[in-house]
Amino acid sequence: MTATEFRVQGSGFRVRSGFGVRGSGFAVLVIVSVVSGFSRTVSAQAVDAAAVYKDNCSSCHDAPTGRTPSRDALKDRTPEAILNAMNSGTMSMQATPLSTAERRAVAEFLSGKSFSAAGASMPNAGLCTTKPAAMANIAAQPQWNGFGVDTSNSRYQPKPGMTARPTP
Repeated sequence: MTATEFRVQGSGFRVRSGFGVRGSGFAVLVIVSVVSGFSRTVSAQAVDAAAVYKDNCSSCHDAPTGRTPSRDALKDRTPEAILNAMNSGTMSMQATPLSTAERRAVAEFLSGKSFSAAGASMPNAGLCTTKPAAMANIAAQPQWNGFGVDTSNSRYQPKPGMTARPTP
């Protein structure tokens, strides 16, 4: 009996613990195939964004209903916003079967912009254009924040901020 073979006592079976020469040859064949480019990967191939959109997205976005944005409405968005919706937003479940390269290609296809151009030309896309006004003095405002204004839950407000005159 060799080191790579042993017998199961009383059963008549022999079990090999290694591949031996044949297994090594197969492993070498697999490595040579991968290195030589025999196996192709999806990421190395160019993604046809129009075909991916047609197969996965067009049934809803070409004839939108409810809150679904149309394909034309998606042109107003940045590719980053579309990609964010596919990765962690409302479209994350629908985009599950798509690879990362397919998602990026579809985002650029729908927006009509590339990722680099959108980031360079619109660095503040989706942000407010003006700074919000400073908050007023909160202590001077009425402090009615629930059922009652005090710990006994009374509904009397000593300074309501209005009189009976403007009330219709």
